[in-house]
Amino acid sequence: EVTEHRGFALGNYFGGMFGTLPGSLLPIIVLSRLGAIDAAFFYMPMQIASFLNIIPSSTSQALISEASQTNDRSAYKTHFMNALTHLYQILIPAALILGTGGWLILRLYGHAYAEHGYLLLVVLCISTVFVAINWLGDTWLNIQKRAKAYILMNAFNALAVVGFRSEERRVGKE
Repeated sequence: EVTEHRGFALGNYFGGMFGTLPGSLLPIIVLSRLGAIDAAFFYMPMQIASFLNIIPSSTSQALISEASQTNDRSAYKTHFMNALTHLYQILIPAALILGTGGWLILRLYGHAYAEHGYLLLVVLCISTVFVAINWLGDTWLNIQKRAKAYILMNAFNALAVVGFRSEERRVGKE
C-alpha cells in the first residue's frame, strides 16, 4: 500500500519545494537589485502582506480535508466551488482592510517605512487576490492526484522567477 502512494508523495514533495522557491528567492532578488537600505522598505510590506496568505493556505487545507472524505470526483467540483467562494468572501475584505490600514501598521516601524512601503503593500494586497488562485490550483491538482502537473506548474513558476532575474542581469550588462 505504501508503494502505491510513493509517486504521489514524491510529486507532492518536489512540487511543494518548487512552489516555495519564488517566495523564498524574491527577497534575495530584491536585496541584490536594490541594496540593503531600499530592500528594507520592501521587506516590511512583504511580511505584512504575507499575513494574507494564511487565508488561501487554510482554505486549501480545508479543501483537501473535504475532498479526502469521498472518492466521488463530481463532489470535488462542489467542494472546490465552495472553497473558492469562502476564500474570496474572507480574502477580499481582509486585503481591503490591510491595504487601507497598512499605512498605520507601517507607521509603527517608522515614517520612512510608511512613506516608502505603503504603495508596495497595497500592490501586494491586490496581488494576493490573484495568488490565491494558485493556492487552489495546486490543491486541485493534488486532489486529482496529478503529481506531474503539480511539479511542472510549480517548476515553471520557479523557473520564471529565476529566469526573469537571469534575463534582467543579461540585459543590464548590454
